[in-house]
Amino acid sequence: MIDIENVGKAFRKKSGEITWVFRHLDARFQYNTNIGILGASGSGKTTLINLITGNETPSEGRIVKRASFSWPYSFRGNVSAKLSGIQNTRFLAEVYGRDFGQVHEFICDFGELGRVIELPMRRWTQEQRNRYSVSALLGMGFDCIVIDDDIAIGDGAFRRRVVQFFADNRDEMCMIIATADPSFLPRFCDVGVVLDHRGLTVAPSIDAAIEQYNLGKRAIA
Repeated sequence: MIDIENVGKAFRKKSGEITWVFRHLDARFQYNTNIGILGASGSGKTTLINLITGNETPSEGRIVKRASFSWPYSFRGNVSAKLSGIQNTRFLAEVYGRDFGQVHEFICDFGELGRVIELPMRRWTQEQRNRYSVSALLGMGFDCIVIDDDIAIGDGAFRRRVVQFFADNRDEMCMIIATADPSFLPRFCDVGVVLDHRGLTVAPSIDAAIEQYNLGKRAIA
């Protein structure tokens, strides 16, 4: 599904100094595998997610993908507050080559947005925007949903509906979750990976990944 080959990412400071977030990351993940990446704050989780989704490009190495990957689960930058929900959906459907009618019907049903879908998004509540964004992502039919830290978006009932969607569609899609919270892994993931100063380590089991992550946190503390 995805090969991460000697990947590094650097940023240039205003002073001109080059800072590396990480270097020499290597991993290979098979299709239909739910992957949990554990990393403490500052480990580069969000940067890695942005590289996987294509929002950023590696400074060295390459990422080879053989499936369609979503934008990050909590990302909001691909919709315009000036446009209505219908107009935003039409834009997303065109960009990702999806059938507008099918995506629109899914968003309206799953997000329970009602007539607000016809209004400019600047007139929506934050809850309505959250439900739209997640519903749009799920409605695109991506092979892999990419989540940066937070799966708890929307009110309680909507969150439960999202979790049930993931459970019902495990055979049709997979997830990559980058998080600092080990409790996500046993519930959602098949493979545990740790991102730290040693690089990207694929653990032999979920329990082993959590143990390695916790040991690393204690060592830093």
